[in-house]
Amino acid sequence: DLLPPDERRAWYVNANRRAMELAAAETKRSVVLDRSIASTLAFGAAERGDVASRGEVPADFPMPDLLVLLSVPEATRRTRHAGRREGATPEERRLAEDHGFRVRVEAGYRALCDVVIEVVGKQWPLDLAGELVAEGGRLVVGGYHQDGPRQVNMQMWNWKGIDVINAHERDPQVVRGG
Repeated sequence: DLLPPDERRAWYVNANRRAMELAAAETKRSVVLDRSIASTLAFGAAERGDVASRGEVPADFPMPDLLVLLSVPEATRRTRHAGRREGATPEERRLAEDHGFRVRVEAGYRALCDVVIEVVGKQWPLDLAGELVAEGGRLVVGGYHQDGPRQVNMQMWNWKGIDVINAHERDPQVVRGG
């Protein structure tokens, strides 16, 4: 992380590509990553003062079948940082301190997330999922929301033209069939 931004991002792009190639070759199954080209592009564009776009993804780039973006409440994030010997990374500090940078990173993820799956079952992750899903994308609700009614930003969802999918299948035959 001490390299200049352009060199660091180029290293990450190559590392993302190699990780995907190795994962695909080794597993011969679906690939799930917690870091990928989406993170690299979103952060790289934000560093340049831009927002990532689909056009930045190389056409031959192997993409994961599922990208996991872990989001935790701010209090949890701070507790985790306090427990680290080195504390927050430079990117984490910038996300916390530079509102414009954070907005550009989030906008980059929105441009690159066709499908967002919410599985927490709380209001704030549902709100975040609605923010992150790309225009024309899909929001899959898999969280077990049973601690009260939910409010959603229907205006934003409508404007984005997203499909909202309930991941809780009730028909036992469908469940057994996968």
